[in-house]
Amino acid sequence: MLGVKKKAAVSPERAALADAVARFKSAEARRNAVLKAEETAIRDVWEARTAMEGAEAAVTAAREEAVLQTVARLMGENVAEASPVTRAFQGAQDARVRHEDAIAARDILNARRGEDDRAVQSAAMGLDSCVGAVIAAEAAPHAAALAAEVIALQKELAAKSNELFWLVDHRAFPQAEGYTGIAARPADNELRQALIRLHEAPVTAWTDLLPRPAPSVVWSAARDALRLDPAAPLPGADR
Repeated sequence: MLGVKKKAAVSPERAALADAVARFKSAEARRNAVLKAEETAIRDVWEARTAMEGAEAAVTAAREEAVLQTVARLMGENVAEASPVTRAFQGAQDARVRHEDAIAARDILNARRGEDDRAVQSAAMGLDSCVGAVIAAEAAPHAAALAAEVIALQKELAAKSNELFWLVDHRAFPQAEGYTGIAARPADNELRQALIRLHEAPVTAWTDLLPRPAPSVVWSAARDALRLDPAAPLPGADR
């Protein structure tokens, strides 16, 4: 049908990434739900323990009261028949059961959180693998072209550097004013810095020449975006 744009087919790597993102988000959601429930269970244990201690204190007080009632009865005093001990014992027993149940629930959630932590770690590893597969598949043409360009530039730079060093050594550039050393020292500070970079092999010596943001930062941001959105584009990659 004319005028209707055909939707681009999703690559196997992007499809696998979409599944990995969904699995990771689902695992995180389960783990977060368990974490929230575990926090509540820990609070329930503390509250149940406090209630149990209060109930046990009530038993002690009721027994003391019962002893006093027995003494009063033995002395011929009128004493109510209802003893608070039975009721206090029942309350303490109920409180102990609630405390034990709260501990059991907390322990189950703690074990489940350990399982969910492992599930999240496993899902994260799978997600990273799928992200890497997308980058490897889609960035391959760009990576190959970039590598060829860098190799060619390095060869060109090697030749030009060799020539530049010869000209510097033979003082083809104006020298720094007041400098009396044997080795050449060009007056141009930018040229001197360029010579230092050429002498220092690590690419870190060239960091001040990088654009902002640096290409590595752009690629890192694209990788992180893929972890959340399986359709996120890659910089400079042919798709």
